[in-house]
Amino acid sequence: MTKRDPILRSMLIYAGAFIMLSLTHCTPSEKSSPSQLAELKDLVLYEVAPWQYVDSGGIKGLQRDLKRLSGLFVNSLVLQPVQLRDQANNPFNPASPFAISDYAVIDPNLGSAEELISFIHSAHSLGIKVFYQWHFSETGPHHRLREEHPDFYFSSDKLKENRYNPDFVTLNISDKRVASKQSESFGKFVNSYNFDGYVVFGIDSSNEDLVSQIREICGPNRLLING
Repeated sequence: MTKRDPILRSMLIYAGAFIMLSLTHCTPSEKSSPSQLAELKDLVLYEVAPWQYVDSGGIKGLQRDLKRLSGLFVNSLVLQPVQLRDQANNPFNPASPFAISDYAVIDPNLGSAEELISFIHSAHSLGIKVFYQWHFSETGPHHRLREEHPDFYFSSDKLKENRYNPDFVTLNISDKRVASKQSESFGKFVNSYNFDGYVVFGIDSSNEDLVSQIREICGPNRLLING
């Protein structure tokens, strides 16, 4: 995310394909120990969509599947969001896992906060790290920010050229008010769950203030991956 960070390479297994990602440690390179760098270099990530487990118990079903996943020669899972999902058929971003309406609430169709904590603990007991995806500039159309701060978004026009406007659900993260609010929500979530790191989307690397805030929230023991 900055030139001071150690940039390493990791594999993400997604939909049967291997995709290269830049891996960035939360702390500056001079604070990263050789053991930390070696650990980063050996990460093999597998993306998991919890909604695919909704018929088998959601988070509980995913937890039961951990032993099978551990046999796929991966040592880390990347979890798509499990927070309260907006309407599945919303016309703005219906297929997006980031169409969230409340960052603080785990979607009851998937489980509970306690079940998420138990899932992470079970993964760790099998030697599997767990990362979580977070998008800083996309929400669902009924997110609290959309209702309470419509000026945080690029547009309040639902339609553009007779099509649903994606800017209606896109936050202007370069606005310091928006960045502050998003950092606050992210920080509360990070402090609630023992994830090993986060795959972050929707951040411009030139937004140094926000990048710095995210690093500080992560602390020295969590990793950040540029999505």
